[in-house]
Amino acid sequence: MAKIIYAVSTNKVYSITQFYKTMVMNYLLKNGNAHLKNFGVLYDNVFKNINFAPAYDIVNTVVYIYRDKPALTMFGKKVWWGKEELVCFGVVHCYISQVQATKMYEECIEALKATQQELKEEMKKDKAFQNIGLKMLETWNLSFDEKTHKELPLEIIRNWNKTKRA
Repeated sequence: MAKIIYAVSTNKVYSITQFYKTMVMNYLLKNGNAHLKNFGVLYDNVFKNINFAPAYDIVNTVVYIYRDKPALTMFGKKVWWGKEELVCFGVVHCYISQVQATKMYEECIEALKATQQELKEEMKKDKAFQNIGLKMLETWNLSFDEKTHKELPLEIIRNWNKTKRA
């Protein structure tokens, strides 16, 4: 997909960096719904300007489908990749330098941390959202350890199942 976006875009640097950041955020947020139909390009009526389309349909799927995995393979596998592999993806497939890919990854981590704070505030306002909000926070905390996870650890899912019965 990265090669196609790079090939058709008229602003290659902008489009490929936006694509890379979208991919990183899908992994950090645990969005198992990032399938091919959720990526696209926008173009004007004469095809003079073609760019990667803004991200859409991004949701934390593992809070609803506990064993969910990424919809698309990366490096031949469907796992929740960590920092090392996501930076490698940026370098190998998105034509981004190691330094740039690392910087963009860290920007995405900082954005997730800021969103985590916003989520905590929303959970205080909406008690009905607390259960899902807590699950989201726990899955995002896995992203902060920057390690690869085949799927959610059993201890997290078991904890969720206990709260469901209570």
